[in-house]
Amino acid sequence: IKDSLKAMAEFKRYDMMFALLELLPEEIRSRPMVQVMESLALVCTGKPVEAEAVLLNAARDEVRDVREGETSLSQIYREIQRQKAILAGEPEPEKIAIPFILDLQMNTDQPAGK
Repeated sequence: IKDSLKAMAEFKRYDMMFALLELLPEEIRSRPMVQVMESLALVCTGKPVEAEAVLLNAARDEVRDVREGETSLSQIYREIQRQKAILAGEPEPEKIAIPFILDLQMNTDQPAGK
């Protein structure tokens, strides 16, 4: 399922992603990585509020398929915040603080093990 959703996202087939998501049983659809992909589809179709709710719900559980150093969660979150600002008639934020649960980028400023 995950690979199918990723392929659909790569080709911007968000309609197909939503159709597949609708067919999935709740036990699969509620998996964190599937929710991350749903959040991506939502933000890419101009639904940042819904995307944020789904992404934060996914982040409550450990997203096992995302490794430290990967930026996909933080990139999705940044796009969500950018779109929310635009919808609110505010300027695009220059800097967006990523919630700790979504920030898997490696921090090179701290010694290893900290």
